[in-house]
Amino acid sequence: MGEFSDKQKKYLKDLLGDLNASLNNKIQQLETSITAKLEDVRSEFEEKVRIYEGRIKELEHINGKLRKELNFIDKKQRKNKLVVHGLDPEVGNIEEKVIDIARNSLQVELNSSDINDIYKVGKGAKKPVIVELISYRKKCQILKGANKLKGTSIFLSPDLSPEERAQHKMLVNHMNEARNRGKQAKIQGRTLIIEGQTITIQQLEKQKTADEPKNFSENLIHPGNKEKKGPVTRSTLK
Repeated sequence: MGEFSDKQKKYLKDLLGDLNASLNNKIQQLETSITAKLEDVRSEFEEKVRIYEGRIKELEHINGKLRKELNFIDKKQRKNKLVVHGLDPEVGNIEEKVIDIARNSLQVELNSSDINDIYKVGKGAKKPVIVELISYRKKCQILKGANKLKGTSIFLSPDLSPEERAQHKMLVNHMNEARNRGKQAKIQGRTLIIEGQTITIQQLEKQKTADEPKNFSENLIHPGNKEKKGPVTRSTLK
């Protein structure tokens, strides 16, 4: 077979050009179609994400609201309760023993009619005893005289919720930390007082969340200053 003529060569060249143009056009159309479909998928995905994010925020709001309501109910149920620690496990009638402690050690008049319920909780030989009183005022009277039990194996405390126990533990830890550094520190209600300066639970939690330095309660009092030595006082639980 001989060589292609100029006419044949031109025909083949034009044919290849047309095929190439057609192929490029098809590829471009396919790319446009895929891009459009991907854009639709992306838009649909983003819309679903927005819907789910909105739902999550809504559920978080509902969860936070429910937690607050549950905490309120829990605190209300604990309002008239106190905890007696260190009672001799051999004590026969717990109610009589609690009444005897109130009358003879705390000088608080307490009768069976003042007690709504009384029961043991927890584990161990000397299980804590929950005393639910009819009157919140009576509970306060008893706790006010709790320091009179100093030197005995018995001590009293409010019946705290899990959240309140965690907060009180945090206050105690920072109080001990300050005392170990020679600071004058005590707990008063829901606050920590170090060297005469009051630190709230919210301040401690905020500072801890921010950067968690080793002694961040110190940073709230004297940032950048050297420690000052001072006498140690006992904390009071209210």
